[in-house]
Amino acid sequence: MNFCGKVLCSSEQCPMDLSGISMISKTAIVTGSNTGIGYTTALDFARRGCKVILACRNMDKAKDAKSRIVKEIDCQEQNVKAMQLDLSSFNSVRRFADDFKRTETRLDVLVNNAGVMMCPQSDTEDGIETHLQVNHLSHFLLTNLLLDVMKSSSPSRIVVVTSVLHRNGSIHWSDVNLRKCYSQTQAYYQSKLMNVLFVQHLAKILEGTEVSAFSIHPGLVKTDIVRHILSPSGNKFWNWKVRFSNLPAVDKFVWKSPEEGAKASVFCAIAPNIEGTSGGYYSECILQRASKAGRSEKNANRLWDLSLELTAAT
Repeated sequence: MNFCGKVLCSSEQCPMDLSGISMISKTAIVTGSNTGIGYTTALDFARRGCKVILACRNMDKAKDAKSRIVKEIDCQEQNVKAMQLDLSSFNSVRRFADDFKRTETRLDVLVNNAGVMMCPQSDTEDGIETHLQVNHLSHFLLTNLLLDVMKSSSPSRIVVVTSVLHRNGSIHWSDVNLRKCYSQTQAYYQSKLMNVLFVQHLAKILEGTEVSAFSIHPGLVKTDIVRHILSPSGNKFWNWKVRFSNLPAVDKFVWKSPEEGAKASVFCAIAPNIEGTSGGYYSECILQRASKAGRSEKNANRLWDLSLELTAAT
């Protein structure tokens, strides 16, 4: 199979060589795909012949990303589609899902990639803490709204980008919006733990449907997601840590490129014979044990019910 340029996940980079796997006749959605890991993931899918939906908040940036992909791999414009998706708005999520179902007939891969990291305390238009909604609840809602299409397109896969920092998280059940004591770090850690628990329960309810779900840690990747950390209001410890790691003598030993960071998303989206690990947590293409809190069936069930309530997804 000849693809349009070099794809990710060769035998030197992943546990198995995926460079020959085609995605022709498949359709994928990648949220937050105008930059960073999301863009690189979408580019790889497009190179494999996949129709890719760039689901982004900023349509100007999404259209620019589409133009760059089309130009780089010289594919037909209709194979890359930019659609607006603002994860800070449940109405936007619902509009996106409705528009997608009206114009597309299948969905083989959904990569819930977009997110925020350690931003100042703020609420969305729905009155929910920003990390909670953008990193978890809106992706929870989006996934549920698209499950019928994914089931009819099976075998299909859902990939949720989390972080190894989920290990530092706990869920503040009595105050999930962290109104009483907001912490940029705890808000982020909590949302990343929710990603892992979401995938665990999702895989359970999808048993027998040929729809698989995975959470992935991409590694420490150099993208603009750290912009809030580097702002004057950023967490002082993480501000120092990121600035130190950006020093020329340290940078190459700490940071991954977006191309390296996207490998885990691509791996879980297309690697053969990993369906048996649905619900699992992958760190840089390797199946790992999530934290104890991230393996709690009780917490996963409780989070699912809470997420249904907060998104009114029933």
